Amino acid sequence: MLNRKWTGEYELSTQRSAAVKARGQARAMLAERVAARRAADKANEEDLAEFLRLQSELESFDGRHESAIAAAKQVYVDAVARAADEHKKAISDAKAAQAQCVRHMRDRGERVADIAALTGLSGIEIGRLTRSLPSLAPDDEQSPDDRSSSEGSIADC
Repeated sequence: MLNRKWTGEYELSTQRSAAVKARGQARAMLAERVAARRAADKANEEDLAEFLRLQSELESFDGRHESAIAAAKQVYVDAVARAADEHKKAISDAKAAQAQCVRHMRDRGERVADIAALTGLSGIEIGRLTRSLPSLAPDDEQSPDDRSSSEGSIADC
């Protein structure tokens, strides 16, 4: 019986030892699992933080894009307005130069009908052109030869 008792204690001791060993293994496995979960959570946190930073950056890209488009539209609007002003001024300058040419022809004694025939304009259009120029004051009047030498490009009329 002694052997049996001793053997039973040995078996009990072996069972306890196996249970302790199993618990130790279980704890180790769970600790590895917890450590892996913590590492995964930490990596997920870093990835999420980077994702959110990039999301904010994407939103700022949209704002910058809209600002760039608005600025480009304003540049376009300004350029169109500038081109329209330049066109209007060029037309006005050319019409004023034409009016000067007609006035010079009138001052040299040409009749409105003759000027109209030469220019292809109607008599009414010739009248409008000459009326568009300010009238010369008596002391401002010059002879046609003096006027043509002092007015540069208009002398070509």
